Amino acid sequence: MMNRRQLFGAMLALPLAGCGFRLRGSDPTTVTLPPELQLVTDDPYGSMAATLTRDLTSRSVTLVTDNAPILRISGLLESQRVLGPVVRSGVSVDQIELVTTLDYRLDGPDRSPWIPETTVQASVIYVEGATDNSNEAARIQALRSRLLTDVIAQVIPSLSLRYGQWLSQGQGR
Repeated sequence: MMNRRQLFGAMLALPLAGCGFRLRGSDPTTVTLPPELQLVTDDPYGSMAATLTRDLTSRSVTLVTDNAPILRISGLLESQRVLGPVVRSGVSVDQIELVTTLDYRLDGPDRSPWIPETTVQASVIYVEGATDNSNEAARIQALRSRLLTDVIAQVIPSLSLRYGQWLSQGQGR
């Protein structure tokens, strides 16, 4: 049964939830990005470039080949480390952390640095041998694939935030 504090908190939160209230800066529609960008990646025809292109164009950014700020994506790294053993069904197995990182930077059309190299990261911790069948390699590959998707999805929001900060500091005028 709810106590009075929980009931009072719910009564206060419901009107705010129903009216569309959002915390300042948490609205995904207020994305600050340059209207045109050049996208430079190690593999311009790969899935990472395709995903970034789709994300940018969905935010009304036109991708061009010259005379626009240059978004450089590089440094895709995957790593793993053993965090330590855990006991599962009386057997000691390892916890493993998978980490995927990606670097980006934004340069002006004249190649002057606007946003310095920034790293985005995604990670997951899994227990080795958590499945009792032979699909362990497929499970780990699926985790790696999901991490890559997650880290790519972080680039545009991070870029938007950094670009907005850069503009607010008066450097974009």
